[in-house]
Amino acid sequence: ITKYMSNTINDFQNFFAKDKEKVCFNISEQLNTSINIISSGLKKNKIHMDIIIIKNPQAFGFKNEYSQVIINIVNNARDMLIERKIENPKIKIFIEEDENTAVLRISDNAGGIEKAMLTKIFEPFFTKEKSNGTGIGLFMSKLIIENNMGGELLAINNNDGAEFIIVVPKAL
Repeated sequence: ITKYMSNTINDFQNFFAKDKEKVCFNISEQLNTSINIISSGLKKNKIHMDIIIIKNPQAFGFKNEYSQVIINIVNNARDMLIERKIENPKIKIFIEEDENTAVLRISDNAGGIEKAMLTKIFEPFFTKEKSNGTGIGLFMSKLIIENNMGGELLAINNNDGAEFIIVVPKAL
């Protein structure tokens, strides 16, 4: 964890650097790395997690920044499940692919995001329900996925809660 945190500090220092190098990485390995770091917070709060790997693609981009996005989204889901006192809290993660992209979907059963807020959640310093939120996590996540990796980060509501969809180019 200490090594990962040190790498995270380096990643943030290098966030705006132009000479970073993209690499091929396995989506499920980055997901595993991310979940290992935050699993104790999920276990402590009795949050059940399902990971469904439909396809296991290789992506091309910045793997540590990708992990940061996963950590941020899962931590946000955890916080909403706790804050809203959801019985039987769950987070589901799906890994899949299409012809050109690797897709990771993270959903929860915390009741979703107000429709009017869906477009605002990616704005800098926007926070609504989280009592300790800075409003910077989803903004940075969107920058990482869209500006640094040429992908797309979307948020929608499904039947049970919020769903975040991370789409990045597959490694060729």
